[in-house]
Amino acid sequence: MLMNVAFFLPPSIFKENTSHLFVINKLRHQEEAARCATAVSQAQQGRWTKWEGVERRNITWSDLWSMESNRLSFIIRATYDVLPSPTNLHVWYGEDPACLQCAAPAILKHILVGCKTSLTQGRYTWRHNQVLKCLAAELENRRVTTNAMSQNGQTTNPRKTTFSFGKGRRGTKSPPPDPGPLNAARDWEMRVDLTQRLTFPPEIAATNLRPDLVLWSKSCRRAFIVELTVPWEDAIRKSSLVLL
Repeated sequence: MLMNVAFFLPPSIFKENTSHLFVINKLRHQEEAARCATAVSQAQQGRWTKWEGVERRNITWSDLWSMESNRLSFIIRATYDVLPSPTNLHVWYGEDPACLQCAAPAILKHILVGCKTSLTQGRYTWRHNQVLKCLAAELENRRVTTNAMSQNGQTTNPRKTTFSFGKGRRGTKSPPPDPGPLNAARDWEMRVDLTQRLTFPPEIAATNLRPDLVLWSKSCRRAFIVELTVPWEDAIRKSSLVLL
């Protein structure tokens, strides 16, 4: 199959040192360019091409298999704006396009970030807190793991992983130390503005400001301050400037 499609490539790329990986990457880039060109011409499904400041997300096959089907379906259909929102249902079946909360036209952007009634009811705050909980749980796991390491980067009670290395023999290997800026210290502390009102650590600064999360170390005199927002993709850069 690869040889059949390879004839569409310029003859100049077929040299003795041309690998299959090069051909595959060339085809992949061509297909991606064609897909983007088609998406740009689509007024609704191609709106994602106008997103700026959005980090590219590469979903692997293992990610797909481990992801819940409902979540995967929502991500894909939300990206291309083909979820059954009232406005889409109006186009497809002639149903009422009004928002059930405030009677405004219920496009996807209005439902996810623009409904003032949902804002006052705390719906967007609830979603913000759910994202913050996931972020805090991951950082807490890294904090605890890092604090349990010795100064040479090994955990005081390392978890062993079992692997095979031929002819049925098995061995154990300790996981590598967690890389990153947290390796600079072993006394990290963290506060999150969730269940309790966050009080900014006085040893860092005296302020009434309440970021979503603070992670700091006294020994290395370093602090990480996290302010989370869950904006519409078109407003990522604007929202980040507002938070700064």
